[in-house]
Formats: sequence, structure tokens, C-alpha cells
Amino acid sequence: MAKKFLTAIDLNKCELQNAVIQNLGTAPGTPAAGQVYFNSSTGDKSIYFYDGTAWVDVGGDLRSIVAGNAISVSGTRDITVNVLYDDASIGLNGSNQLSIKAGGVTNGMLVNSSLSVVAGAGLTDGGSVALGASVTLNIGAGTGITVNANDVALDTTSTRNTDHSAVILTAGAGLTGGGDITASRSFAVGAGTGITVNADDIAITGAGSLTTNYLTKWNGTGFSNSTITDDGTTVTVGGNLTVNGTVTYVNSNTVEIGDNILLLNRDEVSSPSQNAGIEVERGTSTNVSFIWNETSDYWSTVTEPLHVGSIADAGAAYTGNKYLVSDSGVIKYLTSADLAGDVITGITISGSNGVAVAGSGTTSITVSGVNATTSAAGVVELATSAEVNALSSSTVAVTPSGLAALRYAATGPAAPATSMIVTHALASNDIIVQVYELATGENVECDVVRTTINVVTLGFCSPVATNALRVLVIKIA
Repeated sequence: MAKKFLTAIDLNKCELQNAVIQNLGTAPGTPAAGQVYFNSSTGDKSIYFYDGTAWVDVGGDLRSIVAGNAISVSGTRDITVNVLYDDASIGLNGSNQLSIKAGGVTNGMLVNSSLSVVAGAGLTDGGSVALGASVTLNIGAGTGITVNANDVALDTTSTRNTDHSAVILTAGAGLTGGGDITASRSFAVGAGTGITVNADDIAITGAGSLTTNYLTKWNGTGFSNSTITDDGTTVTVGGNLTVNGTVTYVNSNTVEIGDNILLLNRDEVSSPSQNAGIEVERGTSTNVSFIWNETSDYWSTVTEPLHVGSIADAGAAYTGNKYLVSDSGVIKYLTSADLAGDVITGITISGSNGVAVAGSGTTSITVSGVNATTSAAGVVELATSAEVNALSSSTVAVTPSGLAALRYAATGPAAPATSMIVTHALASNDIIVQVYELATGENVECDVVRTTINVVTLGFCSPVATNALRVLVIKIA
């Protein structure tokens, strides 16, 4: 029976001694790429590997090399393949590459040893020219075109094709001037109310006195600063703001008011008759309010509960003995005697699950713990590290930190070495030892010898790098 490994085996440059490749009379079924076997059938006796498509014997599939046209082959084991060339027109360059030698190909060897150049529209001359010769094409000069020795230019001495008097510049609304372009023409801007026309620009009357971020106002003849500013994020009104209307909407999410007291119902001048307070819009749900009830003379949340986020602590020296309660939605108080009569009377405390209780009702009550047993919950004693390591007590409890006494971990070796001594001090040979590589987190196999009940020695077939391994030891008994 063979031992099955479900992971790769890394021998880390250790020898595989006296190994035999699997012997089979036929190739294995459903092989994986890289799988090998030895064909033991008569007449074969070869090692094969699977290349992902077919089984290939290690002798390879190259049996011989035959020289083709312009190729020469020499050698039997070390094969040399050369290209044959005439060394007259074709030779080798400095990079040992085939190249055509200078003069190796003449014009006469080419099929088209000459060509004809035809002058197109606007050109003259041309004709047949042999390879290595030249021919010249010339540009014909036309009306308004001048052909020079090295360029072609427009004839700018004549304006016979342009009638400047036919182009008229007309002044539009707000402008004066214009005319045909036989001469230089100018347009002038007419100044209106609030507009100033200068020698080189047009300006809004009063614009020079305007300040950035201030809203402008019309003062009758031009523009000037108002008391309202807008810096892009905040609008500030410098003077008093009076809003005349029945409804004022503020759609911002944050409203800050400098006045420390908000006055509601300001227009009341006689005996009070109206409720006042705050109402919250709740969209599709019913609105809620905090209202001063003028008829009942108290603050009310109408039909909604009231939540107090924080109540001051009276402390040990408080002088009152009254407690707040709700009576039909109205906050009232109870005295200590009222509270004792409503709450304390009839209370009974019973013990269970390791808790003993003595006394009940309004008398003194004593609560104490019961020692735990193997069959009942109760108070327990925590085991020391020595007691956990001894693995013998049945009357103490083990905590997660106490379990540390049953295990040990170390990193090593301290320097490149073929062995590593691990002193675990667990006082037992009944231990489990596991080793893994820190760089990859993978388990590694090595020699493990229990040298003493407190020491194990690890052995490696080749030196292991400093602090490359992590050793884990767990005590079993």
C-alpha cells in the first residue's frame, strides 16, 4: 500500500535516495501534465512523461536532421546547421547575419531599370529616366502667380480682382459711423442712462465705486453699493430687515440667531388667549408640537411622549425625598413613603444557579455564592499555570490564558543550521510537534527527536535560514 500525499513534496535540495519510478505495462489513464512512469513492457523499457497532450519518452522526438536546399548539416551528437551562400553578391555582415554585398545587385538585374515621369496639370517637362539618373519638372506660371527660382508666390501688385467699394460697414443699434472700406472707418458707441463712454472703453456709471461682494442698487443716475453682501456662501444684510407678509419661509437646514430669547406672539397687547410654541413638520406623518397651554397654564407636548435626555444627580446631600411620576400625562411627584407603598411591598428574591438568598420583602436580604460541583453551577477557583500543566486537578477551572501552560511556540534557528534545539519545558514526551515556514505559512517535514521531557531536537538535510521556521508544541498528557 502506498502512502498518499495530497500536497506537493519539497525536498529542499535533499537527496531522493534509492527511488524507483512507477512501473506500468501501459500508460496511466487521465494523466496530469508532467506525470512520469516507466513502461516495463517487453521491447519498450523507457521512461515517459505527459506533456499535457500525449505521452513522450525521455529519448525525445528528434531522431535525425536532414539538410534541405541551401542548408548544410554536420555532426552526430552536437549538430551544426549552416546556410549556404555564394559569397559574391551575398555574404555575412559584422553581426554574422546574411546581407547583400555592395555592388552585388546592379540596375541591369532589375526588371524595371527605367521609368517615365509625366508632367500633370500645372507642370511642364518630365519624360523617361533611367535608374540612377534624374529628370526635372517645372511649374507653369499663371495669372496672378509668380514662379521664382526656388519658390512660387502670389502677384500682389494688382487689385484688379477686388472691388473694395462694394463692401459697406453699417452701424447697428447703439453705434454710429461706418461706410465702405475704400478707406478706414470707425464706429462710435452712443452713451445712454447709466452708461459712460470713455476714450478706450465703456463703463457702467458708478462702477468705479462698487465693492466686491456688495449687491448694487440704482441711485437715480448710476449704481452704488447697498448694505447687502454676498461672498458666494453667505448673504449678509447690514441694516435692519423688515418682512411685511403673513408667511415667511426659511428653507436652510441650519438657522443661527444672535438674540438669546425668542419672542413668540409678539402682537399680543391684551389678556393672553392664544397658545404658543414650536411645531415640527413630519412629512407624511402627523406633525408634533411643544406648546404653552394658555388655558391650563403649563407646557405640553400635546399627545406625544416627553423624553428627558439628562437629569441632574441630586447627590448624597440632597434635601428632598420626592420622585417624579406621570399622572394622565401630567408630571407629578411621589414621596418616599408613597414609593415604598407602591413598589417595595411584596418583592420576593429567590436564589438559583449557584446563588443562595436569605430574607425577603422589606427585610434585610443576603445574597451569597454556592461552590460549584461537577453536577451543579456555582463559584469556582481558577487554576494556576502549574495546576494546568499537571493535568490532574478536578476542582479548579481552566481559563483561556491558563491553557497557555499546555503549549509552546518558538521561531528559529538562531543562525543558519542543520538542526534546532527547542526547550519547551512541558515536562512530557507526550507532545505534538508541528513546524511551518514563516515566509509561506506552509507546513514542513523534518526530523523530530524528543531529546528529554523538556527538549525536542529538529534536524534538516540542508542549512535552514535564520528565523525561517516556526515551531509549535502542544502537551497531550
